[in-house]
Amino acid sequence: MVVKPRTLKWPESDSSLFDQATFSYIRPLLLAGNVSTLDASQLYQLPDEMSSDAIGRLFAKTQADSAAQEHDEAEVLGKATAAAEKAEAKAAKGKAAEAYQRAPQHGSPDDCDPVVFSDFKKRLWRVAAPTMVPAGVMCAIQSTCVVMQPLLLRELVIAVSLQDEGGDAGRGWQTRGLVATLLIFMLTIISSLAGQRQLHLAFRTGQRLRVTVIAEVYSAILELNAKGVQSLNSGEATNLVANDAQKLLELTQNFHLLWAAPIQIMAVSGLLLWVLGPATLAGTVTLVVCMPLGKKVTEMMIAVRTQRLPLLDERVRLCSEMVAGIKAIKLNNWEAPLIEKLMTIRKAETKLARKELFVWGMTLVIMVLSPTFAVLTTFATFVFGFEHSQVLTASDSFSALALIMALRFPINQLAQVLTQVAQAWRAAHRIAIFLSHPRRTTSTTISIAAATADADADADAIANGSS
Repeated sequence: MVVKPRTLKWPESDSSLFDQATFSYIRPLLLAGNVSTLDASQLYQLPDEMSSDAIGRLFAKTQADSAAQEHDEAEVLGKATAAAEKAEAKAAKGKAAEAYQRAPQHGSPDDCDPVVFSDFKKRLWRVAAPTMVPAGVMCAIQSTCVVMQPLLLRELVIAVSLQDEGGDAGRGWQTRGLVATLLIFMLTIISSLAGQRQLHLAFRTGQRLRVTVIAEVYSAILELNAKGVQSLNSGEATNLVANDAQKLLELTQNFHLLWAAPIQIMAVSGLLLWVLGPATLAGTVTLVVCMPLGKKVTEMMIAVRTQRLPLLDERVRLCSEMVAGIKAIKLNNWEAPLIEKLMTIRKAETKLARKELFVWGMTLVIMVLSPTFAVLTTFATFVFGFEHSQVLTASDSFSALALIMALRFPINQLAQVLTQVAQAWRAAHRIAIFLSHPRRTTSTTISIAAATADADADADAIANGSS
């Protein structure tokens, strides 16, 4: 069966803003799929900026720029370094040995040079920035709409309450309510479109990061020198591609909430203070008290995951070796001891995984209960705390509830994002350590394409000679 190549260009870049916001550019594809089964020739090509070659060149360019900058800095500091080495050579051997013993060692496989890790994060940001920055703009638009909707709801309730008042006070309530209703409708539409566009761009960012990590890990494996091959662990490489790269993709979905959620929380808290007065401080204090708990839970999550990942690598490595050497295992009747060893590792890993899920459950409890306690303390303080004569009006109660509901989402999501940040940070740390393994120099690196071409040429020569 001959598969026709894809010739259709990805239409998103040439579509209008309305089509991008509503995803109307894929409508022809959906209509064609509704009529008949699609084949490869009817599908769109991958956008050029999303191809692994383009992303790899961007990542390599960033790495080359960093190397050039380090080279320039080394030339500038060359004289100072030479002078320091000369002075060190004149030092006494005993003092030099003592200084060496007191110098920090970085040979642990769990340690990563901060400079290397910082450079790796910068290169990942260069890859993610083309789609991550527009996603941040969409997130800002969505957050603004969410904050404005409770105020318009307050205006609508006030307009309806003016219906019963006569004279000049009740005049124009219909126009006022109609304007508030239309604005609420428009903000809801804009918020939905901006939110979906933000998720789309964030997912594309995650795909770019995932492709980068997978390509760089496999490239590093092919370029490892003899010392690097000795430290290569098949289970670790598998987990880097399957799990750690996925953690980076998951983080990008809600990454912008790291800055949008605190801003939204402060804005909504300020509006609550304007609506209900000092009584809002009681609910704000309740939420602030829950923040150290979230931080503590995040630290526990990092600690538990750090303990679990080595066991995960060891289990995957052992399974891979068992599958590769299944004939020797069957021949020597080694099934029982290997299964026992595997189950021992699995039991320890399951124990830590259960502990990690328990800690994650604690974050869910904090996320759900903290806004509820904030509502109770706010209304109780407003009614009974300051002046017993205070009465909750319809406009104050509805707007306060809407603001608290708007406050609940960023608080709940922020705790989840902090957990994802902890997991992605550890994943990026592991990837940076793996990519920093020693590799062959350029002169000794084997070109796979050239080797394949030579092999094909030799095969043709042998075939022609035999014929």
